[in-house]
Amino acid sequence: MEGYEGGTMSNHQVSSSKIRKATGTKIYDSSSKIFKREVNATLVSLVEKVISCTDVPTVWSFLLDTGELQSVQALLNSCSRALPCYTVVPNPDGKECQSMKAVYPTLRVHHTTSHALIPILCDHTSAVAKEMRQTGWKGFSYVWLDYCGTFQSRAGKERQGDVTRLFKECLLNRHGCVLSLTFSQRGTMPLYQHELVDTIVSFTCGTAAQNGYQCTVKGVFYYSASRSRGIKNEMSQADLIYTLVFLVNISSENLLRKAISDPVVETCTSERANKNGMVFIEGWKPFDLKNRDMFPLLQGLSTLSDLFAQSVFNYFTSLPGEVSENELKVLILDNKMLTTTRSLHRICDRLRVDSFLYLQSEKEMYFAQQIRSHFNLKNLIEIQTKSRTKKSSSWIWDAFGSENSTQFDAIWLDY
Repeated sequence: MEGYEGGTMSNHQVSSSKIRKATGTKIYDSSSKIFKREVNATLVSLVEKVISCTDVPTVWSFLLDTGELQSVQALLNSCSRALPCYTVVPNPDGKECQSMKAVYPTLRVHHTTSHALIPILCDHTSAVAKEMRQTGWKGFSYVWLDYCGTFQSRAGKERQGDVTRLFKECLLNRHGCVLSLTFSQRGTMPLYQHELVDTIVSFTCGTAAQNGYQCTVKGVFYYSASRSRGIKNEMSQADLIYTLVFLVNISSENLLRKAISDPVVETCTSERANKNGMVFIEGWKPFDLKNRDMFPLLQGLSTLSDLFAQSVFNYFTSLPGEVSENELKVLILDNKMLTTTRSLHRICDRLRVDSFLYLQSEKEMYFAQQIRSHFNLKNLIEIQTKSRTKKSSSWIWDAFGSENSTQFDAIWLDY
């Protein structure tokens, strides 16, 4: 059954592999329940504050939850305008769906993934979307996509697609929405501390801006998954779980000024963070590299980039006459941190350097643009993406072909 009728459960067939990818490896033991309870308390308090600034009569919510109903119950117990019949919960596991419906018969449970359900909500002709609009749905005031999975993997691309559709199809209430995203750092090799947060913030705020939304980062929770399972060690960078909290609106009215400017809520003090192993950062300062730990890979890239930039500077300043005053053209195949580009512009600041920058991945473009703006790289002519094809023997040939007339004074290729 596609539609939601009289409290029945929507059923969209999902394969076992889809279930594993969607649910990940969530283990809600006693320790992790403390973390989730703490995050829930913060989120529903913020939802209540946002709703009090608007005239929205009901809180429509979109939550990823299980049969334990931690997020649903926290919302219904604390938010006066939230009801089960206004709460949408996709879950690809049939048993979990049945458990949720047994507790809240009118809860809008859909036996499918968020990746399958969100496109249905975008389709104005679907029975699900029609019925919700007839019931008064004008966008969600609260969304928590508690993936606990990766962001940049194959499954992560589907998760990014969820976020993109929420903004592109205006599924978030224009007067104000609390949007929360939970991702894991496992399986990645970060370049610096909290790189994943910068990546998610860049992606989310960039997608919001492209679709007319204002997006403010209210704060970031994080904890170590291994510590949540009782492993007594220092917080490991390899398995951090991050929950980012955004405040989103599209209305020109300034009703959310107080909710934006006020601290989130006092649910996660430093004392409790130390005791439970969870940390909360109020707001977020992106690309704050001076106050973040750089990990060995980025340290190595930075050292090599400085050596290259210094070599360029030494060579061209040693040339006779006015050669060193000429405009230099440098071709750079860089990473998303623009490591080499930043080194070149910092060390060669006395030279006239025009950089032609390329990335090999389109998904890193917005991040790189934010880095460019943050570090004010004025001489950076352009950023383009050019992937190397499987059959290619030369990235340069792919990028420029045989008819290229540009001659470069220096070239850096970071494959």
